[in-house]
Amino acid sequence: WGARGLLAATVSAFLASSLASGGLASAQQVDQGSTPSQGVVLESWLSWLDKLVNDCIDGKGNLDLAELEARLASATKGGQDLSRKADQLWRAIDEGDVGAAESIIESVDKDRMLNFGKHAVRSICAKDEALVDGAARAGQVWKLVQLSHFGSAHQQALARSRLEALGSDKGARTQASEAEADVRTINSVLLPYQGGDVKRLSRLLGSGKGEQRVMAAQALSGLCGMGLSERVAEALGRSPALVKELVSLLESEVGRGAEKAGGAAAASPRSPLLSEWMEDFSLPPKVSLAGLLGALGTHRPDALHRAVDLGVLRPLSGMLDQGNPRERELVSSLLLVMMTASERAWTAAKSSEGLFSTGTPLLSRCLEFQGTHGELGDYMLAASR
Repeated sequence: WGARGLLAATVSAFLASSLASGGLASAQQVDQGSTPSQGVVLESWLSWLDKLVNDCIDGKGNLDLAELEARLASATKGGQDLSRKADQLWRAIDEGDVGAAESIIESVDKDRMLNFGKHAVRSICAKDEALVDGAARAGQVWKLVQLSHFGSAHQQALARSRLEALGSDKGARTQASEAEADVRTINSVLLPYQGGDVKRLSRLLGSGKGEQRVMAAQALSGLCGMGLSERVAEALGRSPALVKELVSLLESEVGRGAEKAGGAAAASPRSPLLSEWMEDFSLPPKVSLAGLLGALGTHRPDALHRAVDLGVLRPLSGMLDQGNPRERELVSSLLLVMMTASERAWTAAKSSEGLFSTGTPLLSRCLEFQGTHGELGDYMLAASR
């Protein structure tokens, strides 16, 4: 999510299905499918491809679709063979197979590379058009607004064109206005996140409006993963009100998940744009909120004590009960951190019957240990080997 150049977004195949199929997932697949020795050729080639079309972007950063089409119209040499290779290239990237993608690039003769690049741009642009046209046909005005702000330059231009065509439709204008408000909410969190502004995000967690608070927690959790865990824990730990809000939000998110699992409609349903963004950005809400408790356990055990006194084990037990296997594993690990860091957390957890039946074997061993808390760390270290 965030502003992208024409082909910066196409570095991943996520342009092929874009935000409709899961935000950053495909971009992450490209990284996960590569090794330290891979990716250099692909990155260099995509950078060159980006430069190929930069001349079609005006001084305001907007893409001239007519100019782009005129440039691509000259891609005639190589015909179907290069077009087929271009489709194979994006398919390989979509599947996270960097090696296959680089093999396709290296199989093209140098004297045909310019035309191959144009075919590649045409191929990804066709996928963009299918994505935007699909959203327009489905009446997903929010998706068009989303793409007009957070898509590639090509997606932005296409989406803006479709939105302009809907200008006389009063219902569409209302939907667009609501989606633009969601975009402002997203940017209010995204900008301090990109700037590593822990103080600003902490304020949003405590006094933000609606979903802004949960999104701020997601952003803070993301910063923890970037090496700012201690700063985040200090900002949260010094404020009892923020710790209380953290526990309250976690209870609310776990309750929302239980409603969804039971087939019930949430008491306060989220807009599709915010819902998609919150699922794709950083870690999902519940996991992000729980992760912040882990940061408190490591750096501010006194604040973790407050969370325990406020009943934080209740929603964590709910996550173990209703979560998927990965979520249960994460929460079990978090509880282990909390219990080894805080005797109060360990004592409270030992009195929670639900944790014994839903956690991992290692968590069960921690709960069943009969020694002192001072001995617990060494015991768990030995048990984990």
